[in-house]
Amino acid sequence: MAVKMAEKAEPVSLVYEIGESAGKVYQYLSKKEEGDTPAQIAKATGLESTMSAMAVGWLSRENNVSVERAGRKIQVRLIGR
Repeated sequence: MAVKMAEKAEPVSLVYEIGESAGKVYQYLSKKEEGDTPAQIAKATGLESTMSAMAVGWLSRENNVSVERAGRKIQVRLIGR
């Protein structure tokens, strides 16, 4: 009797994962009038802080968010809000 080996799952592209995470961050920020801090974004979206930061960078590069320093805090908000 032959044993069938389990097929390996295709690895998810990191770029794809960052893009999906950017979508989560965008959706979260679309509900926030004043934006939020990177730590709060990570917590609210359930993303690891590194992935959340990459998603914010993605959105920033596409001119979808502004990232500003407010005293000792960093504030991320959708552009046009």
